Amino acid sequence: FGVDLTYVLENVVAETTIEGVVTAGETDYVGKMDYLGYGSQPQWKGSAFAEYARGDHNLRWTVRYVDNMIDTRSDPSLSTVFATNKAGQKIDAFVTHDLAYRVFLPWDTTLSASVINVFDEDPPFARLDLSYDPFTANPLGRYYKLNVTKKF
Repeated sequence: FGVDLTYVLENVVAETTIEGVVTAGETDYVGKMDYLGYGSQPQWKGSAFAEYARGDHNLRWTVRYVDNMIDTRSDPSLSTVFATNKAGQKIDAFVTHDLAYRVFLPWDTTLSASVINVFDEDPPFARLDLSYDPFTANPLGRYYKLNVTKKF
């Protein structure tokens, strides 16, 4: 078993001034997606896995999590209001499950097979050109990987 977690305490950007006039106040961008300049910063991000190995066989289940975020373009206290439509003001959390199998074969050969995004989760909607946040989500859905490695 294993866990890899990241918790962001703060991501504070100092106020912006132009010739002594404050044009933007100090802002903490944790838990926010800001495409006006500061990118995506989920507060929680992580993965957990369970692995079973017996002899030459290895099986691993991994769960990946990216926390929800607020689009700063819909928050009047941070910037101008982007739109009146509520869709995309909050980007939902993104959870995927991956399954990987590896077996050591004769003659220094290894076979690996994986199913990425087992439950075919779609990335959460974000008001961007691609309709998802490319820094925190994957649009590919379920896909498969097969790998054969031979040592010489």
